[in-house]
Amino acid sequence: MALEQSENNVTKTVIHTISSVAEAIALLSSYTETDQHSYAQHEHVVLHQVLSAEAIAFITSWRIRSRWDFMYLYEFFIPFPHFNDMALFLDEISGLSDESYLFYILGGEMSQQQIAETLLHPDTTADFGLNTASMFGDKPEFIKIMFTDIKPIRVSINLLLQEITTSAVFQEHLNTKQGLYEAAIQEAQAFGLEPLHLAQKLMEKSFRRVSNYQTFYFIPSYFLTPRHIRIFDNHTCIVIYGCYNTPLNTLERSLELEKQLKALSDRNRIMILRILHQHKEYGARLANTLDLTTATISHHLEILKQAGLIVEEKVGNIKYFELDHSRFNRLLQELSSFVQME
Repeated sequence: MALEQSENNVTKTVIHTISSVAEAIALLSSYTETDQHSYAQHEHVVLHQVLSAEAIAFITSWRIRSRWDFMYLYEFFIPFPHFNDMALFLDEISGLSDESYLFYILGGEMSQQQIAETLLHPDTTADFGLNTASMFGDKPEFIKIMFTDIKPIRVSINLLLQEITTSAVFQEHLNTKQGLYEAAIQEAQAFGLEPLHLAQKLMEKSFRRVSNYQTFYFIPSYFLTPRHIRIFDNHTCIVIYGCYNTPLNTLERSLELEKQLKALSDRNRIMILRILHQHKEYGARLANTLDLTTATISHHLEILKQAGLIVEEKVGNIKYFELDHSRFNRLLQELSSFVQME
């Protein structure tokens, strides 16, 4: 028998912050995907009116040639975490070689050596494989354009971000949404989770790839909604999460309520929520408490999780579950509001 102990006394750095740079990138991305961000229609209309003819021409051409939505610009936060200084952020990016720029913007899908060789021979882009091509939707031929036209593309992207950041509509947005950002940060902190568990909760998924991150950044974004994005390397984990509850029409609201209420239409699931309201619990103990099989409990927990009413936290090899108090209270409020047509 052997006993092994390991201690990690390195203090994690956890930073919750508002980022004008992250929000500018999100606005640029939402502007190219207006069908998915209809709630930001006003900002898109006003932005279109103030952007230069050169910027509009680039966006128009971009939409025709590619479905790439500029989210990979967040990759530059790893080497250059200038979250609130767009001028410095762009200055750092501009100093990169084309090879390094493409390495980050392609999400590390290609090695720097592959990129260097492809810059010399752009016709070899057909050999990239499906993983890299899938980043560009159904237009993998755009990858070749990224290599042949990378210099003017870099200039145009920088111009766009500069114009967005300095626009009156963007500055007004930052001022009016200050309370929304602060509320999102307070809600994230109120969960009281360890940083890695909080990152997974905000991303709404368990991570397959994790490292011993020393620094965590949590950044709320209005224009990123409904997405959540994680950027990471071996030392840093950055989570940018959409923080705006987009308004639903009556049909959409009723369907969402139906899904959640169906999850409550079983006395065992109601009992599970009652228990999880008081404390965290794992499946085997819930099964013992309610005199049910573990398979049955797992089935009920999955339904409640799919409805967004409980959260899962893995500690070692054990999965613990807890009532998502904010989502449950929101359900009750939304049901009352919907019935009373408020």
